[in-house]
Amino acid sequence: MARSPEDISITDVVAAIEGTLQTFPNYGYFDRVFKDVEPVAHEGTKVVNGIFSRADQLWLDFLDQQKLATLIKELLVVTQIPVLDWTNYSDDKMAQLNALLSRMRAHK
Repeated sequence: MARSPEDISITDVVAAIEGTLQTFPNYGYFDRVFKDVEPVAHEGTKVVNGIFSRADQLWLDFLDQQKLATLIKELLVVTQIPVLDWTNYSDDKMAQLNALLSRMRAHK
């Protein structure tokens, strides 16, 4: 990794995997369904988009406070993140990881 897990937020992970977050994209549904009352449909679209945009921002603000390091430690039930040499292809990585986790959990 280019950065430490302590410096990577869950927002960074979401952005890397999903790109820009928009949970309710504007597909023009209001305008199509209520085309007979277009000014109302347009305002409805703006209101709904505004609500979901604010919700997206609140969610991203929360995720920005959550760090990848904390997620990994809680997931693995350890106090520090285990480090393996992934460049050594001769080792059984899962066995090595399981042994390392067992030792770390025993010393917790």
